[in-house]
Amino acid sequence: MKQLIALISLFLIYPFTGQAQISFHDSFDANNNGWTEVILNSGETLVTDGVLRIKSNSKDTLTSHTFLDFDPNKNFVFSCTSTVKKINDKSKFGIIVDYIDDGNYTSFLVWEGVAIMTRVQQGKVVGSIKNGIKLKKEKKAEVNLKLTRNFKGLYFEVNDMLAIEARYIDIKSSGVGLCVIGEQLVEFDDLKIEQ
Repeated sequence: MKQLIALISLFLIYPFTGQAQISFHDSFDANNNGWTEVILNSGETLVTDGVLRIKSNSKDTLTSHTFLDFDPNKNFVFSCTSTVKKINDKSKFGIIVDYIDDGNYTSFLVWEGVAIMTRVQQGKVVGSIKNGIKLKKEKKAEVNLKLTRNFKGLYFEVNDMLAIEARYIDIKSSGVGLCVIGEQLVEFDDLKIEQ
């Protein structure tokens, strides 16, 4: 009886603790969350072998996106791990938030020594922030990407280093994505959204 009372108390008190909870976790064991998958001559985006693999064979942009069940107007943390074939200064990779369609989104991308946030509305770049980071040429590199939204703004971290700080940016959509630009192979895994 004491255990039942303790269990009921836990369920009643826990929601009011104010701690972030994982509201979404994708280990990409299957495409249960509706990520876009394509196979083209220029590359592919596929959920396979426990990862979301984006392989670009050209200078084109390849993305995979979905809409998740979280409130983009509240504080959240979006994180994922990525295994990059070769970090270089010719190809970019990263995450997309506030995705509405291919002409309306905000991207946070990295490449050798650089991070950039780009805001696109109606197919036009309406703002960007670029910053130097400590990300060197490396083969088969493990890169942790993390985006935190709080009341002050958006904070993009690469391997626990603050790369971009963007204030006064509204996020309206729960659409998120993963992106590769240029000839590259990136495998994304362990995607989480905490809210």
